[in-house]
Amino acid sequence: MTTHVLIVDKDTFQQHLKYKFIGTGNGKPFLFNNVNTSNNIHSATEKNQFGMLADCNRMRIGDYVIFYLQQSSNIGGFFGLFKVSSLPFIHKEQNENNYPELTKNLEYRAFIEPYKVYESPVSEWEALDDIQRLTSPCQMLWSLIYRKLKGNRGNTMITLYESERLISLIMLKNNRNCLNLQKNESLKYNQETNKLEIVQEQFEVYRKEGECIDIKNRIIFKDSQNQKYETHLQAYITQNIGTNSVSSLDEALFSENEHVIWIGNEVSCGVGMQRMDIVVVTEKDGQELDNIYVIELKCTPLNTDNIKQMYRYIDWISQYYLPNKQSIVCPILLTKKDDNENKISQDINKEIEHFSTKFNGLVNMCPLKLVFYEINNDDILFSL
Repeated sequence: MTTHVLIVDKDTFQQHLKYKFIGTGNGKPFLFNNVNTSNNIHSATEKNQFGMLADCNRMRIGDYVIFYLQQSSNIGGFFGLFKVSSLPFIHKEQNENNYPELTKNLEYRAFIEPYKVYESPVSEWEALDDIQRLTSPCQMLWSLIYRKLKGNRGNTMITLYESERLISLIMLKNNRNCLNLQKNESLKYNQETNKLEIVQEQFEVYRKEGECIDIKNRIIFKDSQNQKYETHLQAYITQNIGTNSVSSLDEALFSENEHVIWIGNEVSCGVGMQRMDIVVVTEKDGQELDNIYVIELKCTPLNTDNIKQMYRYIDWISQYYLPNKQSIVCPILLTKKDDNENKISQDINKEIEHFSTKFNGLVNMCPLKLVFYEINNDDILFSL
């Protein structure tokens, strides 16, 4: 399961604890299900909204949640552990009568429940800077370090091994003693002590979920207008991958008896701006190692530059991920089907062959696989 780190301040943290939900947003509601045929939306605004939606869509019921309270004076740190208890949804109410204390319009939401919650946080120093017990730079929590350097993504996924380390740090900081929360009790953040407390109060949580998220129709419209929509495609895939709701997607990517256990999008792989569009980890019945899928998305027909872009992704995976968790790397280039070409060009086939040759013997890797999508009869279909 994926662990999501939610960035909060002292006010929003209190509200998330009280009303048992997590959310992101930028205060500019975007009614997705009403814009399928509208073109009066600034492209930068739309891309930003769908980027946050892609982050939200990767959440699955049972995923872990850790809150990162941003440092202010001597307070802050990583608090956990919670679990996602609902599918993501869009909250559209402008008048927050049900959440009177909310200070931000967090339209992309999911409900959560306390799981193994510990009283004291692990500080940013302890989690990100203290390297006394590490034997290699690859063991550092790079997902969170990159987020800190770039100052973005209020909902940041961390890798499986990073999750294990951060949860272990929180647990050891509290001598393995988690809070014993009863049904009629709730959690509260004490700013003076920088600790979580149990209060003898059960808040009435507003459980009405908002609209389900319709992305497909917007993609179809953008495609008909010859407009870019890679971020939309990313949000669509993070919403559906591994759920069998889009059978052609899972059939094109995975083999039988293969189960998704981790989903990441816009996965940073360097201190620059390099990000992998989608990374998925799966486990397969009878297979000892996990599979890690590195998926590059393109909403235009394939060219050789798309393949060259994958080189640095595999280099990063081999140096930073595999030493911590040995896996089989599965590079995927997911691109729009070109109706004008029935065969892959000679240049592309040559580049694919060179790609496989470069990593032969260096990385436990499957051959680069091409997956195509097409829009047909108001549907999005995926195939090899």
